[in-house]
Amino acid sequence: LPPSLALAALDRVSAKGVGYLVYSTAEVDARTAQTMGLVSLVVPDGQLQAQAGKLIETISGQPLDAVQAVKEFLKFSPQMDPRGRADFAASVIAGVLSSR
Repeated sequence: LPPSLALAALDRVSAKGVGYLVYSTAEVDARTAQTMGLVSLVVPDGQLQAQAGKLIETISGQPLDAVQAVKEFLKFSPQMDPRGRADFAASVIAGVLSSR
C-alpha cells in the first residue's frame, strides 16, 4: 500500500492501523478491513453482486437532493469541530427540506 494512499485513509482508519498497513505491507482479510474501517460491509462469497445491486437500488430510490446532501456532509464534516459539524448538518437538512 503506497504511503500516500494510506495517509489519505487517516480520516477513516486509526493512525496505528495506517502505520501497520504501511510498514508491514500486510494483506488483510475482509473482516480485518471492516474492523479497521476500510470497508463498511462484508458479504459471503458469491453474494457481492447481489448485495451491491440491493445497495444501488436503495440509494437510487432516495431523493437525489438528499443523497447529494449526505455525500457533501460526509465529505466535509470530518474536518469540522463538533459545533461546526452540527451547524453544517442543520444547514444540509434545511436545504433538503426546503427543496420539497
